[in-house]
Amino acid sequence: MDIAASIQAFTEEAILKMAAYAKQLTGSKYLCLAGGVALNCVANGHLLRSRLFEDIWIQPAAGDAGCAIGAALAMQHGLLDAPRKLSGRRDGQQGSYLGPAFSGDEVDAYLDSYTVPYTVLNWDTRADTVAAALANGAIVGFFNGRMEFGPRSLGARSILGDPRRADTQSRMNLRIKFRESFRPFAPSVLAKTPVSTSNSTAPVHT
Repeated sequence: MDIAASIQAFTEEAILKMAAYAKQLTGSKYLCLAGGVALNCVANGHLLRSRLFEDIWIQPAAGDAGCAIGAALAMQHGLLDAPRKLSGRRDGQQGSYLGPAFSGDEVDAYLDSYTVPYTVLNWDTRADTVAAALANGAIVGFFNGRMEFGPRSLGARSILGDPRRADTQSRMNLRIKFRESFRPFAPSVLAKTPVSTSNSTAPVHT
């Protein structure tokens, strides 16, 4: 843990110096980040609060998998000379829900094939059912809509736990993810305008 903390401190220092140098070279108001280190959320927070740039944007699949996007863009705009379509502050990727989705019938068939017991809920009771399970100490695997592209859970494929319980973090890390108990998890917050990422008529399986 001490080694990890020291590496994190040096990483944050290096990122801030590199960002300041990029600002000096370009004078840009905005910064776009990619690469595995760009997924360091703590360092990104320090960078944003430094006010070096008005805003930063991190490619959601900022690790090696995101090279596919760079290769496609290089071909499209570099070799084929396709025009770039810019729309103000909105990025052209328009989100990261680029993976497959599965219908209720497909989920039924999969669960039945392995004789997994389940209950089908309607969307009106989904939130209450999940909230009650979390409040009772359960860890919930959440599967909803299209899969995210990139290593960060964005709500479509998530492991949920109650942050009020002192043992939630260690239970998730040691018994489910099989990693060090000190590793962190991301918080979930309410959106100003909730957006559904899947068909609202599809059933929910528990």
